[in-house]
Amino acid sequence: MAVSVKKIIGKLYNLDIELVAGKNGLDRPVTWVHMIESEEASRFLEGNEIAVTTGIGTTSGSDLLRLVEFIFDHGASAVIINVGPYIEKVDDPVKEFCDSHDFPCYVVPWRVHLSEIMRIICFAITTDDRKNFESASAFKNVIFFPQQSELYTVALSNLGYSSEWAYTVAVIWPSESGDQLKRAERLAFKLSYDMEHNYDRFAVFSYEYEVVAVMANYSKEQVRSFIKDLQQNLKLALSKNEGYHIGVGKTTRSIRCLYKSYNQARAVCQLKQRSHLDNNKVFYSELGLYRLLVSIEDPDILSDYYDNTIKPIDDYDRANGTDLSKTLECYLNHDGSVKETADELFVHRNTINYKLQKIRELTGLNLSTTSARLQLTTGLMVRNIM
Repeated sequence: MAVSVKKIIGKLYNLDIELVAGKNGLDRPVTWVHMIESEEASRFLEGNEIAVTTGIGTTSGSDLLRLVEFIFDHGASAVIINVGPYIEKVDDPVKEFCDSHDFPCYVVPWRVHLSEIMRIICFAITTDDRKNFESASAFKNVIFFPQQSELYTVALSNLGYSSEWAYTVAVIWPSESGDQLKRAERLAFKLSYDMEHNYDRFAVFSYEYEVVAVMANYSKEQVRSFIKDLQQNLKLALSKNEGYHIGVGKTTRSIRCLYKSYNQARAVCQLKQRSHLDNNKVFYSELGLYRLLVSIEDPDILSDYYDNTIKPIDDYDRANGTDLSKTLECYLNHDGSVKETADELFVHRNTINYKLQKIRELTGLNLSTTSARLQLTTGLMVRNIM
């Protein structure tokens, strides 16, 4: 979860703090608090902070307006202005700017110690961060060490999660851009904050370059509603040129099977990343035959199947610069129609027949039979998930 401006300022109820503008922005998320006394200092903001200023670097109302504009432009969530010897009052232009940008602006009298304000804000944020860290750590332990219940049972129970609930995992792979680890961390924070307005009993956290969402004790309808809203928030959080892949695993019977839902969700992302699955398909239940293949935990079984079906074709293509594998895939997609295969690949039917004969020689399979085509179709699917 994430903490909002409203929640943070609520901790300061006894310090005579007053909201003077930007009341429609109270739901903005907060990650930290900084003293900002100059336009140059505002460049150090990373986004979602509360900025606190005494106005020591300002000499006029226009200076304060410019400082507030800089603070807003660098991603702060709110500003607290210490009214006193440097700033007598917050003028209307500053209030108008904050109102028009839904940027909360608070004032506190000079007698209030800013150190106390910052201490309270920091404590509230670190407490929230600790809860987020504990839930993320516990769920990671469930996923990667499911048999070691001592690593997560008590921690999750303290956070309000039951081991006997049903759980569903969604995995998001953002498209590559810059520092992927930091990108995933920021995206997880943003999604967690956005989703908490309408949902509870969930956790969103980053693991390496991916974002993981865990839904606790959700019905099928609730899962689909959560995923729909999650995707809408993803589109808002990502830039226009950024894409993503999302997969949702099966709902487990207990927390001990959470790793299965996680692996299923990742399998959906992997297939979509390799363009072997319609991007509109999100749920593991929509995978068809792939559902059986990705549930095989022994990689040697898949490797052996590939070796005895598609590998001879791939080896021949690599050695001779041919495209037998592509031809085979097209042929199977057209249910064994030589004419439709030739039409799609823009070659003569005799060329297709020659290549199919070569495939028969390499595999020992009669492509005119349903059984052989099924074996090769499965072989191609196995290759897609290896």
